Amino acid sequence: MSSSAESINDPTQSVLRAARIRRWRVLLLIIGCIFGVLSAEVLLRLLGVSYPLPYQPDDDCGTVLAPDFAGWFTQEGRAYVTTNSYGLRDREYSIPKPPETFRIAVLGDSYAEAMQVDASETFWSVMERKLTENPHFKGQTVEVINFGVSGYGTAQELQMLRSRVWQFEPDLVLLAFVTGNDIRNNSQVLEPDNNRPFFMLDNGDLKLDSSFLQHPDQIKARRTTTRLKVKAINASRVLQLINHWKNHREVPEVNGADHPFAEVGIDVGCYLPPTDPDWTQAWSMTEHLLEAIHAEVDAHDAAFCVVTLSNGVQVHPDPQVRDHFKTQFEIADLLFPDHRIRDFCKRIGIHVLNLAEPMQKLAEKQHRYWHGFENTRMGTGHWNTDGHRQAGELMAEYLVRDVLNQVRVRFR
Repeated sequence: MSSSAESINDPTQSVLRAARIRRWRVLLLIIGCIFGVLSAEVLLRLLGVSYPLPYQPDDDCGTVLAPDFAGWFTQEGRAYVTTNSYGLRDREYSIPKPPETFRIAVLGDSYAEAMQVDASETFWSVMERKLTENPHFKGQTVEVINFGVSGYGTAQELQMLRSRVWQFEPDLVLLAFVTGNDIRNNSQVLEPDNNRPFFMLDNGDLKLDSSFLQHPDQIKARRTTTRLKVKAINASRVLQLINHWKNHREVPEVNGADHPFAEVGIDVGCYLPPTDPDWTQAWSMTEHLLEAIHAEVDAHDAAFCVVTLSNGVQVHPDPQVRDHFKTQFEIADLLFPDHRIRDFCKRIGIHVLNLAEPMQKLAEKQHRYWHGFENTRMGTGHWNTDGHRQAGELMAEYLVRDVLNQVRVRFR
């Protein structure tokens, strides 16, 4: 028998050949997986699919925006979002405040954070431009600084004010109040997300409850492994899509109701006068928090203004849609929460502007949608570019007409 025949029949050679084949197969599989992931990454970027994670834990507020963050947000609208070195969705500002500068600090939630539109199109940017053009500020620089963070209620906004705002020396603090969920956010009973600071009443005084620091999600968010995971997700569109799918497999019910304008995150109960203890307590806590912010701002010799924003159904351009919503949920007045906040603020001397009513009239007259985007349902969700523009112009007009003329001497 020849040596080549012996080699073919050698069991050792057969095993080695099989091992080499397996190694090549594994290598080809790895190369194929890498190629597939890279192809998916390129495709997702070309398609504009992006779900980054811009938040980090915070001892005072529970959650804040991470500093120096950048990423595309496309789930509702489309915008490239960046944060400054202080973790604000805004440009950089100097500390201390420059001379001849009038600063407005905006407190708020996702409406102020405004991930859905470009920063230049947000209500706080529109308001800044309109105020700069006004003769009231001739010779001065106007800066409107945005401290909004998604999900915040009035309690977190008070904490933001105390922990981060004052270093910027604002002359006026504007609280952007969302009636659709801010009242619920302030109640430990009604608010499902307990990974946040709450306040309790102790003999009529507000007492901070910091037990959220022991919340499992808060502890998990502070781990090094979680921080590394967040960095990896923010660097990869594939990981962002996987994480988004995992976190949104279950769609929550909307107040147990089947109505196209009953939105996730908006409580139908906010439109009704409180009759049960939980909503009564939520309203009471909200009013105590507004009073506390007023006292805090006054102690820093600044002016304070509350602006109630709009929920989609309140400003829907079709009155029949609004009437159907009211009938289904037995609501007498969609503007009830706005009027209650207005009456409370006026009673204790807080400047207040309700946006829903004038924006409703303008929407109906012009048949314009202030809420909604091409990739969502029009009339729902956050303000679009038109909504921000309209709101920013109304805010600037109100401040000049009813607030700044009264406090001008204090800041000149």
